[in-house]
Amino acid sequence: MNKNEPVRHHYVSRFLLKPFCFEGTKFNYYDKESGITSVKDIKDIFVESNFYRDDINNESEPMKLEKDLARFEGEISSIIRKFHTGYEIVVTDEEYEKLQLFFAVMQYRGRKIKNEFSEDVTDEFTEFYSNYQKDQNFNDFWKRNLGYIVNCRSIKDVINHPNIDTPMKLFLKRDTIGLLYSYYVVIERRGKEDFIVNENYFCQIEGQLSSKFHMTLFNYYPISPQRMIIRVCNGVQNAPKNVSGFKKEILRIPHLIENTNSIKFIVKKIYEDDVKRINSDFYNDTREGIAFCNKANVSLEDYPKINKARDDYNAFLVEQNRKL
Repeated sequence: MNKNEPVRHHYVSRFLLKPFCFEGTKFNYYDKESGITSVKDIKDIFVESNFYRDDINNESEPMKLEKDLARFEGEISSIIRKFHTGYEIVVTDEEYEKLQLFFAVMQYRGRKIKNEFSEDVTDEFTEFYSNYQKDQNFNDFWKRNLGYIVNCRSIKDVINHPNIDTPMKLFLKRDTIGLLYSYYVVIERRGKEDFIVNENYFCQIEGQLSSKFHMTLFNYYPISPQRMIIRVCNGVQNAPKNVSGFKKEILRIPHLIENTNSIKFIVKKIYEDDVKRINSDFYNDTREGIAFCNKANVSLEDYPKINKARDDYNAFLVEQNRKL
């Protein structure tokens, strides 16, 4: 092995974690299993040795996937920096398409998806994916497709790529433009409660817009303790607040700027209770733990209570519907 090759691979990009640091590289880190919060360095969380090493598809350069991911991250970091400051943010169509794909890749590159293709494989999964991976080495299936995907820069590139398997094209299409079209909004927290980040980076929220239509409503992507980008499924903006969780003005579709091939985002502020609700979803979604900047600005003890109250309310609605 080349001693200069990157061996410690972050499955959450370091540039996304950096805004959640204090003193340059330090986090407060809550370990889900132990229930203990301690200070960790950025180099020690959401990382695994040789996570993206690929000796099958890149025998002569087994760290190619890690390097290609790093190159994509470098291109995206300058785009996401635009969302950190100011209240009117303009990106070009090309930047928007890159951002769409990058966030979808963040969902596909992480530990949760890797486990689905290695440790958590079901019989149904095996039967379906064996059509695309005859030797049933699904970890290879995952890395091979990811290697092609990270060299694309838009969902159009993915769809037109001859070597990306059909299920991956469908997943990436779902997680970029959405089944019913989707768009982004940018929110900023009002009050002291900060946003948090977990090992999955994103958090996907599902629900029902009608009695028969269950779907992904939101994907949350935290970019700093103060700000978050949300991918919104078209139609959710017209749902009542008890369904969406947000006031309608928060979910307005961003503006297309005429004759410029650009999109303008207006940053919307949300209240502390909404931030806690979002954080409780990240808390519920993590297996490993959550990272955050300021311990005083994160209400860890509230998140399990919020989740329980929500579960109890949903169970009540199910029971009411059953009686009807």
